Amino acid sequence: MKENSKFKMQNSKLKFLLIVFFLFLIPFEGEATILSLESKEKSQYLTEEEIIAKIKIDPEKETINLTRIEIDFDNQFLELREFNKDFSIFTFWLKEIDVAKANQTGKISFVGAIPNGFQGIFLKTALEANLLVELSFKIKKPFLKLSEVLQFSDNCQVFLNDGWGREDEVKKEMKFSNEENQENLFLGSGILYNGISWKVERI
Repeated sequence: MKENSKFKMQNSKLKFLLIVFFLFLIPFEGEATILSLESKEKSQYLTEEEIIAKIKIDPEKETINLTRIEIDFDNQFLELREFNKDFSIFTFWLKEIDVAKANQTGKISFVGAIPNGFQGIFLKTALEANLLVELSFKIKKPFLKLSEVLQFSDNCQVFLNDGWGREDEVKKEMKFSNEENQENLFLGSGILYNGISWKVERI
């Protein structure tokens, strides 16, 4: 009788462990973080012209704290001139962009962090911000489509501010506004108590 009871107990423990194991196999259904590369679309891109591309992020209701970004560009057609991080949401840059190396390899990479976490809107404020960095390129050879010479690589990573450092799913978008649109209208900018810069703009 005791052996039968012991067998049932072991069987119950085994079932419990199997349930826990399969629960960990179920993929986490969270909102993916959206990375976007924004620039103005032109009918053609001519030599010596400048292109400004903004790299932005939308955590989609998640809270993130570390981001690793890698961007590929064709260095036969584009030359990275400089980058502007004045209004970046990053409060710490763990790896800044190396302009010379980027032009040699055709890869732009940087890593930034927000220790207190970032949700796309600043805690207890109505201010939204999503800019990571602004890139400035010079055109070396004419081409027709920016998306053919500039895009996110597959090595972009975003980590959640959840105490575990889980990696979030990433979606990548290319956004282009018409070249006839007016320049961006800046509605305000400043620095919050936690050191994060913000700038509200309307395109």
